[in-house]
Amino acid sequence: MKKQNLWNKIWRDKRGHVVIWQWPNLWLWGWLACTGISLFVPQSVANWLWYGGLIFLTVWAGLEIFSGVNYFRRALGVGVAVLILLQLLNFGR
Repeated sequence: MKKQNLWNKIWRDKRGHVVIWQWPNLWLWGWLACTGISLFVPQSVANWLWYGGLIFLTVWAGLEIFSGVNYFRRALGVGVAVLILLQLLNFGR
């Protein structure tokens, strides 16, 4: 196997394919569903959906951090995890 340089490690997987989005992405679909449904239900239900969406997004971020196929995907997971942490600590409100 050919050794990858830093540029290729950022954008390509081990097979040499550029990977920015992977299909299927069940955890992101779960977050999107919870977020979308929360717009059309009473506030008490929307709060529970927010927590469900948070769990989906946290799992996705963790999977990307520890098993992302390239450095871009891992950095994206770190970025989302930081945003989740800031949201939980109520920064930016």
